[in-house]
Amino acid sequence: MKRILSLLTVIYLCVIFTPVGAVYAQDPTTVPALQTLSVFLDCGGRSCDRDHFRREIAWVNWARDRNDADVHLLITSQQTGGNGSQYTLDYIGLGVQDGVDKSLTYTSDANDTDAEVRDRLTQTIALGLVQYAENTSVAPRLQISYRPFREGSP
Repeated sequence: MKRILSLLTVIYLCVIFTPVGAVYAQDPTTVPALQTLSVFLDCGGRSCDRDHFRREIAWVNWARDRNDADVHLLITSQQTGGNGSQYTLDYIGLGVQDGVDKSLTYTSDANDTDAEVRDRLTQTIALGLVQYAENTSVAPRLQISYRPFREGSP
C-alpha cells in the first residue's frame, strides 16, 4: 500500500515553477480566475511543519484567516497498528471554490524518518492543491513530472 501511495504521489507530483503552456482541465472562461490560490492550513502535531510546507509549496498564498482562503486544508492523523501514522487531508473549498471538497490520505511507515514523513506529507498536500490551482494565475507555471519507480526508492 505504501509503495502504491508513493508511486501515485510521485506520478502526480513534482510541481515545479517553470514556464510551460497553460493547461486547463476545463474551459478557463467558464470558471472565474483567481490571482493566486489562498490556503488556510489547519493542522497540529509533530508532523505539522508549517514553515516547511510554506517554503516547499510557494505557489499558494498561505492565509492566516480562514475567511480569506479559497481552500481550508484540515490535516488530522492517527496511529496505525504497525506503529506508523495515517494522515487524512481534507480539502474544503471556500468562496469561488465552494463545493469543491475532497480528501486524501497518506500513511507513513514506523521506520520512516521525520524528514521522510514531512516530505511525503508535503507532496500529498501539493498534489491535492493542484486541482484548486488550475484556474489561477499560477496554473500556466505549474509543471507535473514523473519519476519512474525503482525498487528501493520512495
